[in-house]
Amino acid sequence: MPDGGFKAKPDELVTHAGTVLKLGERLNQAGTKGGGVDLGIETYGIIGQAFSGDVREQIAETAAALNELGEGLTDFSEGIKEAGGAYERFEKEVQELLELFKED
Repeated sequence: MPDGGFKAKPDELVTHAGTVLKLGERLNQAGTKGGGVDLGIETYGIIGQAFSGDVREQIAETAAALNELGEGLTDFSEGIKEAGGAYERFEKEVQELLELFKED
């Protein structure tokens, strides 16, 4: 910050929270969809099915990781939205306080 200050715009924080929420939802959808991948016999053949256990395990782990990340982003978006609200409340309280000291 070249000017040495930090500026937060509550409406931009709310917009950003919405973007993060959508990303979290997309990751959850990808995890759910990926976790449902079925490795049928045609994928590896009858003999190859004996060796597909590791792949199935990786699919499940990756799906779980995507869902965990998606949930984390969803929670994070709530924090961003709350921060925007806190900035608005703080600004209002400061304005009200300054009004008390205003000279008539």
